[in-house]
Amino acid sequence: MKTGSPERILYQGILQIGLAYYQIKRSNYRGALKMLLRGQRNLAPLGDALLGIDLTQLQEDARTVESALRQLGPANIGLLDWNLVRPVPEFE
Repeated sequence: MKTGSPERILYQGILQIGLAYYQIKRSNYRGALKMLLRGQRNLAPLGDALLGIDLTQLQEDARTVESALRQLGPANIGLLDWNLVRPVPEFE
């Protein structure tokens, strides 16, 4: 059963961003960018927060990693500063 509930879309977006980080570990540049963009696209219409998660910060963190990844390029994906990768932020 497919549903487009905000909660389902939230979980999907978070998983896609997490999968992007996994793809970076595997040196899959194209897959990482693809998942970062999909995750951000899914989270964008959900507002600032949902289920106690700070979606604005989560998207900003994903954009930061995306930008760093693009600057590095496929050949240097292994040089990503993992301090840029942050846990899912709680909304305060």
